[in-house]
Amino acid sequence: MCGAGAQGPDLQVLLVYYSQAARASLESVLFGLGIALYAVDGRAPDAVDAVKARSTQVVVLDTTSSDISVSQAVRRLGQILPNRVVLTLGPDQKTVNVHRGGRRIGTRASLESALLAYGAREVPACAEGVSPHVGGAVG
Repeated sequence: MCGAGAQGPDLQVLLVYYSQAARASLESVLFGLGIALYAVDGRAPDAVDAVKARSTQVVVLDTTSSDISVSQAVRRLGQILPNRVVLTLGPDQKTVNVHRGGRRIGTRASLESALLAYGAREVPACAEGVSPHVGGAVG
């Protein structure tokens, strides 16, 4: 079975989402990696407080919003959580941009490789071949 070991996941991720489709898609990828996941609606009035309240190592930011600037959201998260890693999918929806302190510090080919490089010590073997998809209908 894929997922966390008997002692639970080593990595906690906060997912800030703007659409239910993106949330469902990203959750399916992250749950498949055995990661403890907390989701926050980025448009909710208390979203900033919820982000501050969670002590996760990594924030995954949904970039499918058409009315919210992703770069502005990354900068805001950098102000709120200056030492946390923020991951966003690039315009091609394949590469992952890595941010810290509101600035891009790198790019990775997949969500799994970004988590391995910047957040998790080990991504479960069952995650191989899993590719993130954001947006569109989730069936």
